[in-house]
Amino acid sequence: MQVDRLGEAGPVVLFLSGLNTHGNLWRPWMESLAAGKRLIAVTPAGFAGVEAAGLEHGFCERLVPALSRLLAAEGAQGATVVGHSLGGLIALMLARAEPERVGSVFVVDSLPYLAETFMPGATPWQAAQQAAAVVQWMLDGNRRVRLLSTLTSSPSFLATLKAWADASDLATSKTAFKESLSTDFRQELKDVIQPVTVLAAWYPAMSITKAQRESLFREQYAEAPNVRILVVENSRHFIMIDQPQAFDAALATVLDQ
Repeated sequence: MQVDRLGEAGPVVLFLSGLNTHGNLWRPWMESLAAGKRLIAVTPAGFAGVEAAGLEHGFCERLVPALSRLLAAEGAQGATVVGHSLGGLIALMLARAEPERVGSVFVVDSLPYLAETFMPGATPWQAAQQAAAVVQWMLDGNRRVRLLSTLTSSPSFLATLKAWADASDLATSKTAFKESLSTDFRQELKDVIQPVTVLAAWYPAMSITKAQRESLFREQYAEAPNVRILVVENSRHFIMIDQPQAFDAALATVLDQ
């Protein structure tokens, strides 16, 4: 993974990006928080131009231990971990693995069992069997471009997303997406003892109502002992881009915990 740092002293804030997204996504927030904190942004190998280095052979099982080693090297205690999309799932896994080094988790538009949104009612085994086909369908060239256009309302950021996707290693992307679809982390949430704040994106053109969106997230995070779920209106998947004020307010509350 590529690790970018800003700030030299203070508590650690670790930023984790989603599928095919570069850690530069978090740069504006790192710069605004640099006084008194150590800000770290991670880009997994194979994403957004970072050279592929083994994650195509197993994403979560290799990345989470690497992040544990990173926190240990930083001497982190009570770090805040911010994760978007796939990075949100990784943040939850890291919190479970490192109850002392991770103090709080901020999840941005991510579910512990993503398959439920693509294959309602599917068991994890069924999701795993279908994941390869779904990934192949989702990452097809023209379809991928259409999918990316649904993730943000910002034309300029959409161009960045496309550039990052084009620069990503396809084998790593497929492995990461397959694992995000077929992983069911809902029951493991009971072991995530840290405070967890979750932002859920919703906009009127979605196929479900705001209440249904909130219900989906509350059901999926039901096992988490200390969770707060906030629905952000008029936002697509990249909440920090589409509704930065709502994102900033939630992040400030998390950092004050």
